[in-house]
Amino acid sequence: MCHRRRDVSAYGLKSEQGLRYSRYLFSFTINDAVKRGDYLKAHLTPKKWRYLAYKSFVNLISSQDLDRKVRYVLPSCVVSAIREKFPNTDGSRYTGFISIGTDDGHILP
Repeated sequence: MCHRRRDVSAYGLKSEQGLRYSRYLFSFTINDAVKRGDYLKAHLTPKKWRYLAYKSFVNLISSQDLDRKVRYVLPSCVVSAIREKFPNTDGSRYTGFISIGTDDGHILP
């Protein structure tokens, strides 16, 4: 079952325009102006698009600041929809969830 039975596209995660806006908002967390500019100018590979979509989903659902030390288990329908929109073009395997400790990941609200 998908998150609250909503279509993943309703979150704007399959829209490049919506994700570009999320990227712009995330750039404000970068204090160094040069690094912020580099972040915004960087070419987005499918892997970077997926990461941005995952990050945007967690931010929309949890409404919390994201931390590299906190990982969330995403609903499979969200992961599948994002992978469908931004597939690996080189045939490599997807990374999947990586636990960074004994915790198996936080559950989204």
